[in-house]
Amino acid sequence: MIWQILWTTSATDIKEAKDILIIDDIKLNVIVKGRDIYSQDCKNLEKCFKLPTKMRFYPNQNPLFSLCYQSEGTPRFAIVKSSKEKVQVCTKEAKVVELDKMMSFYNLKTANP
Repeated sequence: MIWQILWTTSATDIKEAKDILIIDDIKLNVIVKGRDIYSQDCKNLEKCFKLPTKMRFYPNQNPLFSLCYQSEGTPRFAIVKSSKEKVQVCTKEAKVVELDKMMSFYNLKTANP
């Protein structure tokens, strides 16, 4: 029965909500949609970050951090204010996107160029 409920719920059914992301003492306005977290202008991730055409991985570095650095961003740990959830994000100036969303987008882009 549970799988039927999950099967009928699509990604389009998930509502967007505004929230605050706290990075050290900095507070940024973000959109939260399910597990995706991003700043308003980063809904289209390519407007905020220049994704690499080919990833380079390093043995001493988290692959998500590698993607962020290679996209001209800085990986950071942050807290979602409403839920107190700790998340990993990529930041560039006041732009932010959650790292799992960034990797998913990158994988889709490279699979379908």
